[in-house]
Amino acid sequence: MLQSKRVQFARVSVYSYDCVKRKGQFMQPVVLAITSVVGTLILARLIKREWDRVNRELYKPQPVRQEAINLRRDPRSGVYRPE
Repeated sequence: MLQSKRVQFARVSVYSYDCVKRKGQFMQPVVLAITSVVGTLILARLIKREWDRVNRELYKPQPVRQEAINLRRDPRSGVYRPE
């Protein structure tokens, strides 16, 4: 537990935390740092997964075109019809 004692300094109350100076209290900042790193990695992975999903959707492979059909104009009607 954090225990503090109040120290009066030039009309400003300053709290001095003794837990920082204790030997066994070193793990709290380490656990916080590790948790922050793990959370950042998980968030980066989720953002990358979403980024890849959006890019897959935006840049879908175009369908392969079929052969071009030759058209010939009908002289009587003026309509183009396949040969």
